[in-house]
Amino acid sequence: MQPLVHGPLTVCKLWADITMDSIWQEIDDPSVIFRLLGPVEERPLHDEDGVYDSECSFKTLPTLSGWARFDIYRRRIRVLDDVILCTSYRPVINDIAVLQPNSMAFLPNLTELSWLHYRDDSWRESVFFMHEGIKRFSLGLELEEPETHEAILKYFEHIATRMPHLQSFTLRLYRDNAIASEAHIGPALSWLLPKLRFLKVLVLPAMEDMYAVIASTASLPNLETIDAPRNVQLYETLFSISPPSFHFTFSCNLQSLSLTISYSDAATRLLCTEFPTMTKLCLRSYKLESSISTRSLTKAISLHCESLRDIELIAVADELDFPTDERITLADIQPLFGCRSVVRFRISHVLPLQLTNNDIITLLRNWGTVIDLSLNDSPSRLLPPESEPYSDWETLVVVAEHGRHLEHLGLHLNGFAEIRSHVSMPPPLPKLKQLSVGTSDLPSKMKDVLGPARFLSRFLTLQCLVHSSYQGLDHTGWNILSELLESFIRVRMEEQELARTRIC
Repeated sequence: MQPLVHGPLTVCKLWADITMDSIWQEIDDPSVIFRLLGPVEERPLHDEDGVYDSECSFKTLPTLSGWARFDIYRRRIRVLDDVILCTSYRPVINDIAVLQPNSMAFLPNLTELSWLHYRDDSWRESVFFMHEGIKRFSLGLELEEPETHEAILKYFEHIATRMPHLQSFTLRLYRDNAIASEAHIGPALSWLLPKLRFLKVLVLPAMEDMYAVIASTASLPNLETIDAPRNVQLYETLFSISPPSFHFTFSCNLQSLSLTISYSDAATRLLCTEFPTMTKLCLRSYKLESSISTRSLTKAISLHCESLRDIELIAVADELDFPTDERITLADIQPLFGCRSVVRFRISHVLPLQLTNNDIITLLRNWGTVIDLSLNDSPSRLLPPESEPYSDWETLVVVAEHGRHLEHLGLHLNGFAEIRSHVSMPPPLPKLKQLSVGTSDLPSKMKDVLGPARFLSRFLTLQCLVHSSYQGLDHTGWNILSELLESFIRVRMEEQELARTRIC
């Protein structure tokens, strides 16, 4: 037996340090930190809107013993994720600034700062925690009417000066009654972003001059990801995003781009240069995208983004008068076959896709690398079941025969379709983990669901989850099917095991 390198006391101390580092690594309430210095109290504040906020202050000013206790823990904190959104720490911060007026960082080893306050101008308090070692910063802003371009720019100057090594910057805007003040955000961001030379990830909210802000990042040598924004439709009643009036230029190392833009603007102003390193592209349009505009976009993607592995095209304009002859066909998707490395493809449209079973065979054969395939499982407008072609149970047989590599499949099915007796026994889908049926309809009575459940048990495994969308009118049928499916699969497995035993 080898002798112990460290004695019991040393081992205990080492484990104590490891434990303390783990406990104090991430803090989600700044008052926990301030309590190390001395006792604090939170006093409720009542504003004009009837919303109760609170203000954190010291009961007594910190003593030497408080500072000594604080020094033990301050270097252990790596992440400050402030989720206490309605508390102001200004009195505490002011006291600390007076008592310790040195330039040393308050939390010197902090690398990630999240400040998502949404009341008044509490976002200004985040300056207290900023220093050069921070790599990730998430900021939530609520702008009051009096806020000016100069005030916002001064705050952004603190970001550029105090956190020059930022690698990830996420900005959120909380909208109340100060929409006019948002006009100051764009110019201030366009000034700030080019100065963050180490920035790799940028997440932006919806704003009027969003495209100009994105264009300001062209000179950033390390920028890899732009996500802007996820849900413009949420704010469309507040403002409209002006379409881009220029051709985009991006960082040469851009790998992932998520953007809200019309298909025509994307094809003519966005995808007009080569993107040799881009592997993920997500485009969201809230306009009426026709078959023609979709095909123009897919041609542009194929021409300029050959290295893509993840493609997501979302067109979800909610228009009642959308022509039913504008369904997306295989011809509109086919140009993307030029992207030979795709592993994930998702497309969403107002209307169900117009894909025959032969079209799906063509798609699966040309994209043997795809493991995540979602073909508009939740269209916002439904067509009568007799609108051919319409995916049904036979479509799943086609997928089982030609898509055994799939791990996720999304289809909009006609769950009322008859399961024909001539349908052959499909091979199993051993890798499939989720079958998303979106807003597909299915009978809600047990007797009508037995057939589909038995049918699916032929080729689905226990690891596969059948998922229906919450947007569907009635989940009852799919809920029953999921319960039956698990039982049928287990019975089928027992039968197969019994058959193998008899052979042996």
